[in-house]
Amino acid sequence: MIDRSQAIRIAEVYVGGLSPNLTPGDILVVNDQNTLEKPYGWIFFHTSKRWLETGDITFAVAGNAPFLVTRDTGELHVFGTARPVDWYIDEYERGAKAP
Repeated sequence: MIDRSQAIRIAEVYVGGLSPNLTPGDILVVNDQNTLEKPYGWIFFHTSKRWLETGDITFAVAGNAPFLVTRDTGELHVFGTARPVDWYIDEYERGAKAP
């Protein structure tokens, strides 16, 4: 079992390992204000730090799929971007562990 702070750390390590095309000097960060807590874990979202700070669309990141960190094992499941996040959550909850 992991707690929220451990899940955030897993999320930060995952996001830190991604390498999108960002504006020089920008980095990816976990957007914790949008985190969804579920009985089975936390669904995290991420974006560029500059977009989060400014809201300027020029700093927006495309294809930044939300992901789940499970409460029981700390396992990470990346969702997709083709459908609304609720669709991926429903699929996971129905038992499709890797939607």
